[in-house]
Amino acid sequence: MSKLAVPPDNEEFVLNVSYEEAMWIEKSNPGWKYLGPKFKSGQTYNYKNARLVRLGSNSLREAIQKADELGFRLLGSHAVNSFRHTYFPDANGSVVFGGPEWQSPDGEAVVSYCHGENSFWNLNVSYSGGFRGFGYNCRWAVVSKSC
Repeated sequence: MSKLAVPPDNEEFVLNVSYEEAMWIEKSNPGWKYLGPKFKSGQTYNYKNARLVRLGSNSLREAIQKADELGFRLLGSHAVNSFRHTYFPDANGSVVFGGPEWQSPDGEAVVSYCHGENSFWNLNVSYSGGFRGFGYNCRWAVVSKSC
């Protein structure tokens, strides 16, 4: 399957998230704890109204509040791997997936994000209290609160 272009800001798109892709942190980082949403092996979530929005936030708390004010909720960290496998990287800033679905071995909640570098997405996690290098240039993955 060939990858698609990243949707423009504020434009709806579909993202299918499989159990196998949602568990990417746990598979590559022993000791990390998955906090949810609940998945079963072989299960797929279908987000039909996902969007990328610029919230101008440097912390998860701020992002949640701003998304809520706009009628959205953050699309969680479980979706980042599906996103990077579906969309070809661009140079328009990082794409952040809220949380805190994951907890590091030291008890910190994390969010995940991907950043386009040449022809691949660089996949990372960051503590949810604040991000280095994030802010107004970051796009946050959101869905309608009704989903």
